[in-house]
Amino acid sequence: MKHRRIQTNGFLLTAFSIFVVLLSGSTVAQQVHGGGQSMDPAKARVVEYWTSARRAAAVPRDFVIDSRGLGYLRRPDGSLQPYGHQIIAENAANSPSPNGKPSGGGSDTIPPSISNMNPGQDAVIGASQTFSATVEDEFGVKSVSFTIRYPDGSTTQTFDAGADGTTWSVTLQGFTDSDPEYPWSWRVVAKDTAKKGGNTATSEWVNFRVDTGGGGSGGDSGDTVANMEW
Repeated sequence: MKHRRIQTNGFLLTAFSIFVVLLSGSTVAQQVHGGGQSMDPAKARVVEYWTSARRAAAVPRDFVIDSRGLGYLRRPDGSLQPYGHQIIAENAANSPSPNGKPSGGGSDTIPPSISNMNPGQDAVIGASQTFSATVEDEFGVKSVSFTIRYPDGSTTQTFDAGADGTTWSVTLQGFTDSDPEYPWSWRVVAKDTAKKGGNTATSEWVNFRVDTGGGGSGGDSGDTVANMEW
């Protein structure tokens, strides 16, 4: 009889342990899924971090690859930015990027000045070309990008430029021949270091033509990419 009582007590202890485990599992499930209980601490930290402001400022990493296997990062405005190279995307279909508006901030409400754009109006270039512009701002320039508009008038690509003093430049290649009536064009978008996002300046569109048969002026071989580390 004593031996049987020990077995019975053992059974009751095991059943009680299972009940406790099930109850604990139910509590964890309520923490994870809400269920009127406090959220799991690890998940709570993630929810607290992604405030509405951070969600609005987040840029999705939307990568695309063209038929040549070259990668591009699609920006929020739909334009394609080369990723790991500086070659124009093949048959890109993007919307023109919107003009930036000065946001101001503090006492600095003057956007950067843009001058000496090269290639200039109606210039003829080859398949490769170094694009450059002088960008100056009293309080410093935060970023400069060049937007290339295709001859179809609607497709665009945006490239980040590198600085050498006040000269910002980038070497691009992969241009194709264009008809004089339907030229390529480009413009400069520059942002300074003012508060609240900085003041933005956008140049006028500058038209240029592409002649890959050797008739271009000021073109480069494409072997050297300006302002890039080896």
